[in-house]
Amino acid sequence: MPGEYDDDDDFEYEDDDQGEPERTPREWADLRRARKAKDKAERELASLRRQMAFRDAGISPDDPKFSYFVKGYDGEVSAEAIRAEALKAGFLTEEKVEEGSREEIAAAGRITDVAQGAVPAGYESADTIQLDEAFRTGGVEGMLQFLAQKGIPINSHEQ
Repeated sequence: MPGEYDDDDDFEYEDDDQGEPERTPREWADLRRARKAKDKAERELASLRRQMAFRDAGISPDDPKFSYFVKGYDGEVSAEAIRAEALKAGFLTEEKVEEGSREEIAAAGRITDVAQGAVPAGYESADTIQLDEAFRTGGVEGMLQFLAQKGIPINSHEQ
């Protein structure tokens, strides 16, 4: 009868056309388990990258007020793209920084760099940077206060 097994059918495991032996059921099971583990790891990595991109964009994926945006977002997974969409959708607002504030932020950045031991080009030492910053923010009086804090004697002649 057609469709039934004939004695002529060969069901034994034989070498394939390239001379490699067939895999055993146990090897196939190991390969399936390895594939599932790999797929799971890739999904977890993608999820972590997505969460990091949202955090870098200024959106906490755990914050309830952003949950709909986070769940519904299907665009490019980069902080810039996510932030642009969040601004466009009204979930975030653009922070406006005044020029004076930018200078203060830059000064704070330089002070932080100095505190961490970095000395930008054109400066001899961290003290030179701090002295320059003291003059920039407080004028001559600020510079004199800085020098006094460092224990450097100042001769001032008031006339």
